Amino acid sequence: MSVTDAYVLSLMLAGQPRENIAWGDTYETTAAAIARGVKANPLFAGIDGEERTAAVLVSLGIFEGALKPNAQGDCDRTNPVTGMCVPGSKPHSFCMFQINESNFNALSVTKDEILTDMNVCVGAALRMAKASFQACSAFPILDRLNQYATGGRRCVAKVSSDKGVHRMRKALWLFEHVPRTTSDAT
Repeated sequence: MSVTDAYVLSLMLAGQPRENIAWGDTYETTAAAIARGVKANPLFAGIDGEERTAAVLVSLGIFEGALKPNAQGDCDRTNPVTGMCVPGSKPHSFCMFQINESNFNALSVTKDEILTDMNVCVGAALRMAKASFQACSAFPILDRLNQYATGGRRCVAKVSSDKGVHRMRKALWLFEHVPRTTSDAT
């Protein structure tokens, strides 16, 4: 099967409905960029590889940047209670996949590109997820995003608060619970 924009949008809405979200009107554009990226560079092979890859990206987007295309985080100063960036602080990670600026050179992207072009953001996230899957290939599937979730630290099982595991569990849940319609199967 080939992943469709509609299927990716369904994954997004199942994971984080757009009601009461200021950037909900960006979901269609984001879904289209994810579908394009997944078709070009899936994480999984096989008949459902694109759909599984889309579920991983949507899960990452939910956990990392709440599906906000121009999310900015990992600030040098945060509110100790909420963990959110405080006004005047400097962010170090960008777009809904929270790509850290330390990766920009290796990914051949700029801060401006990653914040304004969802295709660039998706492509960077796919390359980083693929690297995490490769680095963590000796571990069970639930641990394959550990390197991504820990900010590029080496792949270890049982990372602090199981961030990678939470992202993969969400991806697996989305894949299993969001139906692929007949039109998605063509």
